[in-house]
Amino acid sequence: MRISGERGFTFLELFVTIAILGIVSAFATVKLNSFVAHNQLEKAAWKVLKDLSLARPMALKNDCPVIIKFCCSNQLQIHLDDNKDGVAQSGELQQTITLDAPISFGLPSTAPGVAPSGATLPGAGTMAGGNWHANGLTVLNDAIGKINSGSVYLKSARLSKVAYCISASSSAQNLKLFKWNGSSWSQL
Repeated sequence: MRISGERGFTFLELFVTIAILGIVSAFATVKLNSFVAHNQLEKAAWKVLKDLSLARPMALKNDCPVIIKFCCSNQLQIHLDDNKDGVAQSGELQQTITLDAPISFGLPSTAPGVAPSGATLPGAGTMAGGNWHANGLTVLNDAIGKINSGSVYLKSARLSKVAYCISASSSAQNLKLFKWNGSSWSQL
C-alpha cells in the first residue's frame, strides 16, 4: 500500500522482479554451459587435426615414417619410426598430447549409426576405426607422405549428441574433419 507522496516499489513488486531475474539467469547459465562445452570440443578437434597434419612434414624432414597411436581415452603419442619397422616403440616417442577433460577419444552415448563419407566407425569400446584402431595413423616418408586409411572420434562428457571425426582414406591422402550434430555428419 502506498502513502500519497512517497515513491518506491512494494515488496511484492521487488519479489516478482527478483524471481523473474532468477529464472532468466538459470536458463542463461544452462545455455552458456552448453556453448562452452561445444566450443571446447570443437577447439580440441581442430587441435588434434592440426597435430595429425604436422606428421607429414615431420616424416619428410626426418626421413622416416611417423606413427601416431591413440593410446588411451584422452592421449595420443607421436613416434618417429627411426628403424622403419612399422612399430611404435617407447624409444621412438617424440611427443604425448593429452586432451583436456571432459574431452576424450570415442563416440558419445547416443552414437551415430553411420560413419561420415570415407570413414569407419570404431568397434565397441574403441576410439579409432579402420587401420588406425590396431596400427595407429602412419605417415610414410615417401614423396607424398602417404597415410593409411582410418578415423578417430572425439567426444565430450558434457554433450551426448555431438561428436567430431577426423578421417583419412588411402585414396584421398588428406585428413578431413566431420561433425556429428545428433542427426547427420557435415564436413568442416
